[in-house]
Amino acid sequence: MAPSAKKSAAPKPAGGTRATPAGRYRYHAPKGTTRRPVWIIPVILGALVVVLLVYMSRRNAGSQSATPAVTAAVVQALTGLPASLFDTAGAPPANTSGVWPTVIPAADRISGAPQFLYMGAEYCPFCAAERWVIASTLSRFGTLKGLQLITSTPNDIYPDTPTLTFLDATYQSSTLQAQTVEMENEQDQPLQTPTALQNQLITKFDAPPYIPSTEPTGSIPFILIGGEYLWTGSQYDPGLLAGMDWSKVTAAITGGTTLGQTILARANVLTAAICAVNGAQPASVCGSPGVAAAAQLLPKGTANG
Repeated sequence: MAPSAKKSAAPKPAGGTRATPAGRYRYHAPKGTTRRPVWIIPVILGALVVVLLVYMSRRNAGSQSATPAVTAAVVQALTGLPASLFDTAGAPPANTSGVWPTVIPAADRISGAPQFLYMGAEYCPFCAAERWVIASTLSRFGTLKGLQLITSTPNDIYPDTPTLTFLDATYQSSTLQAQTVEMENEQDQPLQTPTALQNQLITKFDAPPYIPSTEPTGSIPFILIGGEYLWTGSQYDPGLLAGMDWSKVTAAITGGTTLGQTILARANVLTAAICAVNGAQPASVCGSPGVAAAAQLLPKGTANG
């Protein structure tokens, strides 16, 4: 889906795992610290061997994955949502927690930025939550195929969050240029290498002054729309997905529950930003009531006045 090479080295976001008091659900995790237990000094050899065997078993097992039947049902439902569900969800409350978009000043934008760019990793629980929003959004503009269902890492905050991966996904659209990059899998192994332009975008814009100076740089998920609208984190709390599986999340979305409306309202925000940079096409999507309501919450840039 993105012009990225699989099975190559990828940069690692730096920092530490956290959701800030301001509700900025962002991921910063260096290897060998927050995310993974490190056993340095063996006290009792037998106990250490047992611990290491269990630990390696979990690493090698990787994230959970769904059966083909469940995957097909979930993907079909998620990528074929009726417009009425998005319109019922409308826009998220203006005072809600989660990451809101930042507008990049026109003078700071980098030429050639895609209309939609997502960069994340399969281990990341914040990416896990946001992918439900992204997949439902992209499906409004084109055809998304090849999605697989996985979970985030079991060894961190929000363990085993149900999600999907864009690793082998393909996307076709006549109105939207979309790129997705899954940089690492659940075991910290490299998957897709960002292009030089993608690296330039995340290096420049996932840092002050585009994020608060109190925040570590290089957080994921990273979303940039049209080189203008920036998200560096999840738009809602991954904890809302705790104890659920993929089918339950999909049922919540299609059933219009509070969780489903939370996800689709955030999809309306992403959709509104895309419509602001792609000429408001297709008109049936960009002119819908839910997108119109979300557009009122976007920070003003050159694309939307």
